[in-house]
Amino acid sequence: MTASGKDPTMIVYPDIGIRNGRCVILRRGQMSRPVVYDHDPIVKAQQFVAEGAEWLNVVDLDAQRTRSRQPCNSDLIVSLINSVPVPVQVGGGIRKIDQVDWWMEHGADCVVIGSAAYLGPGLVREACARYPFRIMLAVDVRAGRVMPNGWTAPAGITPLAFAHRFDRLDLGGILVTDVDYDTEMAEASFALVADMARRLHTPVIASGMVKSLDDLSTLRHLGTVAGAVIGRPLHEGAMTLDEALRLLWEVDPAEAWWRKPPRDVDLPEEPRLRDRAAVAAAVEIVRAATMAQAPGKRPMPAPRGQGGDAGKGKRSPERGFHQG
Repeated sequence: MTASGKDPTMIVYPDIGIRNGRCVILRRGQMSRPVVYDHDPIVKAQQFVAEGAEWLNVVDLDAQRTRSRQPCNSDLIVSLINSVPVPVQVGGGIRKIDQVDWWMEHGADCVVIGSAAYLGPGLVREACARYPFRIMLAVDVRAGRVMPNGWTAPAGITPLAFAHRFDRLDLGGILVTDVDYDTEMAEASFALVADMARRLHTPVIASGMVKSLDDLSTLRHLGTVAGAVIGRPLHEGAMTLDEALRLLWEVDPAEAWWRKPPRDVDLPEEPRLRDRAAVAAAVEIVRAATMAQAPGKRPMPAPRGQGGDAGKGKRSPERGFHQG
């Protein structure tokens, strides 16, 4: 806990699952047992932000259950991204690098890769190289084994062994969902996520393990878990995001100083594009002069483009992925 009262180790990610354009939560990951809510995804996202959300987790459940490379709810999700001032991580059916590129180009701050990672590390490795610390690995678990392909079939590998394959990559985090938590095995689920967080270098985020404020308090006091993705309790009113953040921050979210910049301070303006170009040109001149004085050294390669801005610029909701 910092002097400000904010717990720097825990981030709450309100979860918005989208199916056929509506907010949906799946019971134990089963498409045949959806819980459909009567609120608009964009309105709900804005409500979460008003209550203090610093991140949002959005899942395209239609894309998750199909083999199509087309984003099933792309227009809606891009509109959602553009409607909120906080970063959004997007998941659901990400199987190819061009899908990762598409979401990054359309405003996603992080992309979540799940079942595709089980087929081999190539996609995750390439995505992390292009977008360091902006790729999240989703690990679904049942009975102590990884559950790829939308929780439909167990694999013969433990979640820790699976996560170790990716632990040295530039991942933003690992989302761990224990399906058994829905069968009242809370203690085992907390033990699983705590053990993974302790053994891995990559931050571990508990997904779907919070049903109450008591659960969130338990995760917080474990001291190793980086965050929690929370869905059903927030949608069904079992708890509010305001209550969750009060528990973690120990202050009223509306009064948190890091959400309210001082009014009397003139913040510096963002550099104009031509100013950035001038700085870049000056850096190149200095680099070239340095290399000329050291003929035995190879010039350093120019930084590779990241293929998408991490900022919250507005983007048009174009349909379909770019096929390159």
